[in-house]
Amino acid sequence: MHHCLKILEIVDAICVHLDPPFNRVSSFRDLAAVARTCTTFSGPALDHLWKSPPLDRLLTRCMPSDLWELERELKPLRPIRARDWDRLRLYAPRVRILASHDDNWLSSDALQALSVSLPERLFQNLKTLNWEHLDDEFHYIRLFLSSTLTSLRFALTSFPAVSLLSTLASVCPRLTDVSIKSSGYTKEISEFVCAIQRPEKLKLLVHLSRLQTLKSLDLNTLPSGLNMSSVQGTNTFSALRTLRLTESDSVLTTEFLGLCSGVPLKKFGRCFDEFTTAAKMHALFIAMAAGFSHTSLEQLVLDNGCEEAAGADPAVYLISHHSLLPLLCFTNLVILCIASPMGFDLDDGAVSDFARALPHVETFQLTACFPTHIPPNHPRYCPRLSTLGIALDATTVPTIDLNRSQDGGVLQLNLGCLDVEHSTVGRAMPVARFLSSVFPNLDTIYTHREHFPNGEEEMLEHGVAIGHHNRWKEVAELLFEVPAIREEGRALERKVSGLE
Repeated sequence: MHHCLKILEIVDAICVHLDPPFNRVSSFRDLAAVARTCTTFSGPALDHLWKSPPLDRLLTRCMPSDLWELERELKPLRPIRARDWDRLRLYAPRVRILASHDDNWLSSDALQALSVSLPERLFQNLKTLNWEHLDDEFHYIRLFLSSTLTSLRFALTSFPAVSLLSTLASVCPRLTDVSIKSSGYTKEISEFVCAIQRPEKLKLLVHLSRLQTLKSLDLNTLPSGLNMSSVQGTNTFSALRTLRLTESDSVLTTEFLGLCSGVPLKKFGRCFDEFTTAAKMHALFIAMAAGFSHTSLEQLVLDNGCEEAAGADPAVYLISHHSLLPLLCFTNLVILCIASPMGFDLDDGAVSDFARALPHVETFQLTACFPTHIPPNHPRYCPRLSTLGIALDATTVPTIDLNRSQDGGVLQLNLGCLDVEHSTVGRAMPVARFLSSVFPNLDTIYTHREHFPNGEEEMLEHGVAIGHHNRWKEVAELLFEVPAIREEGRALERKVSGLE
């Protein structure tokens, strides 16, 4: 024998050439003949010969002929005995891909017989399982699940079958490639995807992106090194309406959004588990503008982690007006909530421009965990605004324009709730007068201390914050008094004018 045939890669290449899936001219008989040639070819040829046989062929070719009856479907003629598995035990370790589906003629009786007699770890090197049995036969999939599986294909057509998802990630911890055919159960599928321990390949996300029925997706982790070239030119997430991502690094989130192109998303939520720089947030905003439909997005919530801020450079985390500009394309936003570790560098003009671009917004929140820059601003031109969350510098109050009819009258009739977060505040009465002038129906004010104890024991550590909290609560109480005081003043003015 030529010495080149002692190189395993060359022998394997010859077997690949004879493998029918790679060579339509060849047949399994050719591989079988090569396997009988000599010991050098025997092992590699047998590996290819038994690499991916259908389950029914294994049972009929490797088990006694008197065991099965094959007419319309495969049925057992007698109970399966231990020695019936002897021949299959020789070849089963070579099986890498196992497929079975309704057209394989396997009857329920045959599957039931296997469920009570199949030897443990028979397919000890199985990597891929394609299981297309439905309804009453689906649960037999458990016979072939193992820790060696890396690829799995199956269909969910009944509610009991969905129960498999809750344990699949733990039974098959090496799964990296999963394909699920389903016309529903998107919540359960999303939870299963999040539980997979090793989402190493983009194929999982690519599969999800091509599901035409997937409307909601919630992911805790994302694979690193996403290769966008594998999904270019495809219609991704065509039905997705709700997307929520948590814990993953902001860079991975931006890469993941590269899978999206014109996705008709309505709700997007992103929860960061650590501080995220302004530069990374800007990159995320750009990816969102490129990936989501500009007219469909209605709710955008970005929550940043509030870890210890000691030693952090405010300039690195402060989000500027320029960084927020990519979001202005989402003109139909109703809810906009963005949390920044240290706030936003905005002025009155920037906030007004932002508000003009979002005429439908009802909830508008720009919050900070550890604010270092509190701009003196207030959003206008949002006639539907009902909830506002923003940091305000209320230590000084702008002059109140009592003749507001000159600029179109009162613009914020719907605002009822104001979340001032960490905002500073001066004397309560001037602030209450100003707010009641701009937001005449405002009746509720929250601060970041709303759900914390604010008694004497906390004053030593949080005295300044508690002081501002208490003054904001005074402002909230005065909101109910100021309109009455203003009306009494107008009545008195009319009375005095009448006397004159």
